[in-house]
Amino acid sequence: MIIVTYVMVCFRSMMEAKFLRDLDLQCKALCSLTHPSVLRKTSPENLKNFPLDQLLEEWQTRAKLLYEVLSAIMGKRSVSGVRPSMPMAVAGAIMLKQRNAQLSAIQHIIGLISDFGGATDKTLQILASCGVSVVPSTVNTKKQHIEKHHEETIVQRLLSRKHSLEENELLQITPGPLSSDHSLSQQYTQGYNILGDNLDHTVRAFHRTKDNKGQDIHWFLLLCTKRRIELPPQEARSQSPRRDIMEVEHSEFLPSKEDEAQLRENFIFHIMEVLVKYFKFLEEFTMPAFIPHPHVQEMSEKSQYEILDLLEKSENRSDDMIDILDFIHKFIATQPPENGAAILERIVLGGDVLTNERAYQAQLDMANANTQYHKLAGLLHRPEGLHLCMNLARYILEVFWTRSSVADVGSVSNLAVMTDRMTSLSI
Repeated sequence: MIIVTYVMVCFRSMMEAKFLRDLDLQCKALCSLTHPSVLRKTSPENLKNFPLDQLLEEWQTRAKLLYEVLSAIMGKRSVSGVRPSMPMAVAGAIMLKQRNAQLSAIQHIIGLISDFGGATDKTLQILASCGVSVVPSTVNTKKQHIEKHHEETIVQRLLSRKHSLEENELLQITPGPLSSDHSLSQQYTQGYNILGDNLDHTVRAFHRTKDNKGQDIHWFLLLCTKRRIELPPQEARSQSPRRDIMEVEHSEFLPSKEDEAQLRENFIFHIMEVLVKYFKFLEEFTMPAFIPHPHVQEMSEKSQYEILDLLEKSENRSDDMIDILDFIHKFIATQPPENGAAILERIVLGGDVLTNERAYQAQLDMANANTQYHKLAGLLHRPEGLHLCMNLARYILEVFWTRSSVADVGSVSNLAVMTDRMTSLSI
């Protein structure tokens, strides 16, 4: 019996040694430069879309013992709301980084997330000492790389749209066999609109003196949003008149019976939507979420936006506003200079009313330039979101609000009394 026990102990020791040697060899293979691991990929694009499933698949094929050990430690239980693969990947990545410092993709991600959440350098340093994150200096360097990569990617997207439009225009005006090839001229990248607004910051002096009064910093933030609905470029930028206005009959542009009926249906929808929302006895009625239209699918998608740039310019200064519009104009497609540098496609510049007003004034200041490009004529101004709704509401009140019409059923003042909203109106 003693001999059997001794043999079993020796055999177990040999198996454990064999297991540890194989595990060490498999982990060493993950550190190889010949077949680099996913954990070595720390570029901005790889960190943005880190292939977590690919990492676990890599461990299953190249380091099966590591994968089985981590699975055995975790067991079959998983934390609610957390993917079972995520804790395993983080735990394995922390241990592999102690073997090779270059296997640090997970630590880069955790460091960037912690920094975004407001972690201080001291906190990042503690996390780095635990192997969970990279050191603060590495986080700051990676942030600079991500910022540069992001800027290059966005600028390239905008410029690709510009180049495709200019190439299409060149094919159309160039005689010869190339002008008849429409396959290339139909390839357009997706268009963008640009949003802009001022971003101000005040640095207050701790000890305010005559020479130390604090500082007001003014920036201008530019965002670009993808157009969810877009017409073909030839139709969208067609500015030539279709007919002589003197030859157009009044009946062709005046609203028809069908137009009036459609407008009436739309008014009924919006009025009923408001009544159902604010009158409790109508809550049992269910209103459609929107008026049906051909672009329901596109409009149901979430808007996609990217930060284009943060310019050290103030919209309060005329010369700075001209510089801002000039910066945006480098993304606008134009004809060749020998053809007058005419604008091929205008870009919408959205913002608040003040931004639109100052942008328009900047265009007026450049109205004496020689070409449309230098006149900054490639921008269309549009109030965005809440500003647009507030402008419409203010216009309605200014036009239709009179206290003398309280007794007129259906008037704005009558509805304000009926819905007990007199206190919210200041006109």
